[in-house]
Amino acid sequence: MKKIAGFWIMLLLPFVVAAQGLVFEQGSFQDALEKARKEQKLVFVDVYTTWCGPCKQMAAQLFPDPKAGDFYNRHFVNFKIDAEKGEGVDIAERYNVAGYPTNLFLRPDGSVVYRVMGAGDLEWFLNNAGIAVEEANDPLQWKDYERLVEQKRPKREFLERYIAKGIRLGKNIDVGVDKLVSLYISKKPTDEDLKYLVTHNQSMQSKAYTVLSANKERVNTLYASEYPNFFKIYSESLLKQSIEHFAQSNDFAGFEKVVLGYVEQHSVAPNMDKWFFTNYFYEVVGDMDQLETYRHIRASEMLACSDATYQKEDEGRLKETIETLRTQLKASGMPEADQRRYEEQLLNANPQVSKMASTAAALALYQAGWQVNNSRDHAKLAEGLAFVERALQLLSDAKDVRRISFLDTYAHLKSLDGKHEEAVQLLQQAIASAKALEQQEMVTDLESKLQSLQQRAKE
Repeated sequence: MKKIAGFWIMLLLPFVVAAQGLVFEQGSFQDALEKARKEQKLVFVDVYTTWCGPCKQMAAQLFPDPKAGDFYNRHFVNFKIDAEKGEGVDIAERYNVAGYPTNLFLRPDGSVVYRVMGAGDLEWFLNNAGIAVEEANDPLQWKDYERLVEQKRPKREFLERYIAKGIRLGKNIDVGVDKLVSLYISKKPTDEDLKYLVTHNQSMQSKAYTVLSANKERVNTLYASEYPNFFKIYSESLLKQSIEHFAQSNDFAGFEKVVLGYVEQHSVAPNMDKWFFTNYFYEVVGDMDQLETYRHIRASEMLACSDATYQKEDEGRLKETIETLRTQLKASGMPEADQRRYEEQLLNANPQVSKMASTAAALALYQAGWQVNNSRDHAKLAEGLAFVERALQLLSDAKDVRRISFLDTYAHLKSLDGKHEEAVQLLQQAIASAKALEQQEMVTDLESKLQSLQQRAKE
């Protein structure tokens, strides 16, 4: 009987293994690499910390999943390591781990095939593994692709492989996309050509985007079932990467022509977007002096902007947001009555949505005003006061902690400027607002500042 039982257990074992989640090796990192070499597999390494929420989420939801286990156990030797303990410290340093969780897909010699930071759902997790396997099976390295793409007339099949690999590895693929368009896509592209370019193009400065722009009505028709104005949404999805492309070479002229040119023509809130994107451009450039100079220029422009302009941009952004929301709700299959109810609840719970442009301006003005909070220069103080005063005007209807912070800073600047009575009145307003919002910690801090200010006024 024992032999028969053992026989059935052996028959069932493959099904038991297939139904489990990821199996992690218990030895050292070197042991995992050695096992992968013997079994001719890759190594999957989950680099985590005990305090990382997304790490715990992955461990609880993804690692036990049978679908994940089936793929990962078949293709990888799985290993996990705490980046702050034992050999995990060295591994995190060796592979330049900058955030958690970081998933490393390694060859048995320890070299990196693919890496991902962050957490996602099961589809994301399986997709990462698929990319790693595909990368490991590719006999060419990215440097080989970069060399071959420079050929005078590479084949379309190669260019498509170049583009797919570049997307997987997060590389700039404009040169490959441009060659594909120049060599293989006619002035009258097919629907399949347009769909391919939509899926694989990554920037607004490419020849692919030029082709798509020239055929935007056809593109909108192709994707009409998903979005009523697809090309606009698609274009806006390319802005961030386009800005980063120009910023990396500090090409402000290119940024101005492509990105700001698009904003001028298509944005419902051109001032808001111009300021936001230009600020991001200088942040990526990384020149702090240049960034501070621009922020001052931006604040001066915001100060001069009329109430009517802010109102127009607020209304335009609100309308655009509602249209996007309605499209998403409709695509989700939600009944029309539920859609209207959801929209109403969302707007009531988030009143700031109706003032997105003016709120963004208020925050930027406040930031510029805060920069002079320790200055004794009268001209700088006057400018800082003007910035914060305008920020308060733009948030006049707001009932949140931001306005309390604005009042606090405004009072501080008034005090520096010798206007103590006005500063006292502003702090009293801030205290009343903090009490209304039951922000006791802020109340205590503001009352302490008020007491100090009143004491100085007596002296």
